[in-house]
Amino acid sequence: MDLAEIERAAAVLRAGGLALLPSETVYGVYAAASGSGVGVAALRALSREPEVKARTYPWTWHAASRERVEEALPLKSPLHRRVARVFLPGPVRLHVERTDEQIRATLDALRVAPGIIDGEFVEAPGRVISVRVPDHEATRDVLTRAGGAAIAESAANFGLGDGQVMTEASVQRAMEIGIGAALVDQPARFGRASTAIRLLAGGGYRIMSVGAIDEREVRARVERRVVFVCSGNTCRSPVAEAIARHLLSNRPHAPGEAPVPVRVSSAGTSASVGMAMTPESAEALTEMDIDPGRHTSRQLQQEELAGADLVFVMTKQHRRVVEMMMGQRGTPIQLLDPDGADIDDPIGGPLRQYREMAKTVRRAIERRLAEIEEGDRR
Repeated sequence: MDLAEIERAAAVLRAGGLALLPSETVYGVYAAASGSGVGVAALRALSREPEVKARTYPWTWHAASRERVEEALPLKSPLHRRVARVFLPGPVRLHVERTDEQIRATLDALRVAPGIIDGEFVEAPGRVISVRVPDHEATRDVLTRAGGAAIAESAANFGLGDGQVMTEASVQRAMEIGIGAALVDQPARFGRASTAIRLLAGGGYRIMSVGAIDEREVRARVERRVVFVCSGNTCRSPVAEAIARHLLSNRPHAPGEAPVPVRVSSAGTSASVGMAMTPESAEALTEMDIDPGRHTSRQLQQEELAGADLVFVMTKQHRRVVEMMMGQRGTPIQLLDPDGADIDDPIGGPLRQYREMAKTVRRAIERRLAEIEEGDRR
């Protein structure tokens, strides 16, 4: 998109005017929310058109980047940070529950007057700040150049197209009603409002309304997926899966925080499908007071690797095989042992070798989980 058009739109926002900008959800009419309030007044004046429904809830702060959101609106809960990192930028707006003091600090940092991006929703009492980051590079560039904080209203609310497609006639109409700049791109990818997620004071989240993406996709993307890989998927990797599931189910967390949900699985690079865990592996787990479950072996699939956040392998040879399967995809492939040692296969050996393997796997997983949780707190 033309750089001069981007700078013109940013200048209009800085001067307190209105700009018509694209996003992945719908086209919007944007205004500056920071400073003197001229931009907010202009958007409110436009919203008094007879066909525009009166607003009874906060506007959403449309931020230029996730980093800017995390700076002005610090998120304490690991689960909240995960949601933000998954969906900012993206077709989701976050309603972040905050105390009066916390809201005041954020508004001060953004130089936004009370009652613009903060307030209550009828369906869920309690004050929140509403925020999202549009997944459109040119619009984020405009917001960065404009500085401060911006708010937006769907262009369709002003009779400017259907929200998804912006025609020349709609742009002309925008100019007639006082919109000072317009960026026109391809049709919006979704053509629907963003999905609303409320970040709860207790550390969890709740889906408030479904828009561009549905509840199933939200939960699937928030969930962290970890895959453990060995050769036959009857000894090492199913032991790792059982130990990880046990440790994750007993994670402590502080008040006001919630852990990131994790789905663990295991598979083999050369597994025979449908085999049970070896009796020795199951016994080693039982001696640790860990339920071995009803495991059946699976062959590692490319789709499982593509959907994983983390893949832990038992040996360097496994890593080479998995890297060939992955090709250029970016999922990190790591040895389970943080020190880079192979975890040897005990198959065919005495029970004591299975016990040692299980202990080694547990120590490695405890360290890996500690690394993950430390990353979630940064």
